[in-house]
Amino acid sequence: MKIFINSAKEDWISDRYRDEWIKNNKNIYSNNYFGDKIVWLISPWTWEKIPKRILSSRTVLCTIHHIDEDKFLGNEKQEFYNRDKFVNRYHVISQKTFDQLKILTDKPISLIP
Repeated sequence: MKIFINSAKEDWISDRYRDEWIKNNKNIYSNNYFGDKIVWLISPWTWEKIPKRILSSRTVLCTIHHIDEDKFLGNEKQEFYNRDKFVNRYHVISQKTFDQLKILTDKPISLIP
């Protein structure tokens, strides 16, 4: 089974995480989402670059790096719920984000720092 990981292409930390993961997991990484069974949204704000028909037919893992509650209003919150429809499981890197996310979704959440 191969895993496709999206990229923000913003030279941000998620791009570094992605590159390091690929470097150490070349045997299970794929550079396209068409044949893959798992899509990992490590840069969740770019999720709409992947066709919804692909997301709805794959297992989707979504990393939430943090939730800024002061900014998590209106459009940002609606964006979360729009994406949540396609997500099967979440990954978070902190207990604080885990606690915030469990209020927003009933999907399984893995805390892996």
